[in-house]
Amino acid sequence: MKISVGNRFLHLVDDPAYIRYVLQGNARNYRKSVNYEPLKLVIGEGLLSSEGLSWRRQRRLIQPAFHRSKLETLASVIVEETEAVSARWAGRAATQEPLNVAAEMTGLALRAVSRALLGSDIRKETHKISEAQTFLNRYVDFRMGGFIHLSPHVPTPRNLRFKRALADLDSVVYGIIDKRMGRNDVGDDLLGMLLEARDEQTGEAMTRRQLRDEVATILLAGHETTANALSWTCYLLAHDKRAEYNLHQELDGTLRGRAPAFADLDDLPYTRAVFEEALRLYPPAWVISRKPVEDDVVGGYRIPAGSTVLLSPYVTHRHPRLWANPEAFDPERFYQASARDRPAYAYFPFGGGPRKCIGNGFAMMEARLVLATLAQRYRLRLVQDRPVEIEPLVTLRPKYGIFATPEER
Repeated sequence: MKISVGNRFLHLVDDPAYIRYVLQGNARNYRKSVNYEPLKLVIGEGLLSSEGLSWRRQRRLIQPAFHRSKLETLASVIVEETEAVSARWAGRAATQEPLNVAAEMTGLALRAVSRALLGSDIRKETHKISEAQTFLNRYVDFRMGGFIHLSPHVPTPRNLRFKRALADLDSVVYGIIDKRMGRNDVGDDLLGMLLEARDEQTGEAMTRRQLRDEVATILLAGHETTANALSWTCYLLAHDKRAEYNLHQELDGTLRGRAPAFADLDDLPYTRAVFEEALRLYPPAWVISRKPVEDDVVGGYRIPAGSTVLLSPYVTHRHPRLWANPEAFDPERFYQASARDRPAYAYFPFGGGPRKCIGNGFAMMEARLVLATLAQRYRLRLVQDRPVEIEPLVTLRPKYGIFATPEER
């Protein structure tokens, strides 16, 4: 589908075979589109936005931090942070006071990723980062529009607010880096790997700016997507008593009231299916954009070099040709026999090909541990007079939050 936006033409690709071709089969011909340029204002040349040799080097460097053996050691940190949230919810449950589930999941995911991957407790800075992230997300989305914008250096009110938000983010990021650099032992987590990395040709360590870009990428991308996905999962479960009941039955039968651990994850297939189905309906990375280096033909359509190709998990995940009753929340579709017959890239919440999200394994582990910990103790009841609306920015966020009251089971 060809879409005109301002002075640009966009090509929407929604067929799984053609999505696979762009992301995997002919990935060498596709780079990040111009839509990623505004994102670089925030995360610089981190793994998410870099290209070519720089990206390949960064990917090789960071990949070991997400190995299964590493994930197992990080599970206890996630459960510990989630149990702290669970204990705090007890007061709200006793007084029947609503809370903003989206804000709760944001804070939880931020603390979990900072401790697990960066070895830093940023509990006191959680609100500062969350506020900065919300504005930066909207600012990047604004600059992604197909219209001409003033340079971010022009002192407009919006640009000045951007500089303040970026300064808030940088104060936390550089604080994490400088504190670790002051230690004799840099540690063996992701930040430690970055600090010990040396250029293969020059032998030089990463500059402070390079470290900043990688840490900012991990901190923002690592918590934003999971927090949104968990928020939508809670929303869907609160709407569907049958799915909620099935989840509780699995957790009660498998865990019997104890805290979940990494070793339990394979024994919680319904918990996994709940989260996978939430990712289908509300994929945080709801649209992916690429640009061909050279002219290409996709599905019989000519795609000129330099044009923008859009691949939308949100669109493809709801395609009636690929999914039965696509608008319904049905976790069981992910472990039915028919799921094996689904085409590759009919479901791609983490992207695909060489640039598939490096943290997908961490995100899947984190989400299941959070769900298992909270759902053992609580059910959520939505506040009826508070609207829940999608805000499709860089990620798919609940625009006004998601307000619900926790009830002890």
